[in-house]
Amino acid sequence: MALLLSDTRVFANDRSVTRLVLLDRKDENNPRWTPCDGQQICFGPNEQTLIVAGEQSVRQIDSASLDVLREHSIPAGQPLDIAGSPNGSHVLVAGETDTRPTTGFRGIVPKGWLVAVDLSQDSVSDLASSNPTLGRNRS
Repeated sequence: MALLLSDTRVFANDRSVTRLVLLDRKDENNPRWTPCDGQQICFGPNEQTLIVAGEQSVRQIDSASLDVLREHSIPAGQPLDIAGSPNGSHVLVAGETDTRPTTGFRGIVPKGWLVAVDLSQDSVSDLASSNPTLGRNRS
């Protein structure tokens, strides 16, 4: 079992710390952990690797040593979900990036994106994106 735990920030300028926690079947009484900037997680093929999506990258982490094996750049923003293919060669990552419109609107409008990471070829492909529509002339 693997999960990501974040500390709660008390003050606005505090940085929260996220930890990757791994509980092995072999030794359930001694969980292992390491600092990690990830926000979404899934297991790779044969549970030999963990795939962690963070704000700017997807990392393949060895589940035995917790070392980073590979890192792939993805669009900057917040990953909302991650899913691995059945054969373990690809992962899909869906997320959103905050954009501020140039109109007078003061809110933050998220831009959605979906990327495919080919773990065997070390490549990332953009599959879809959605742009904010607030403030645009729709005539």
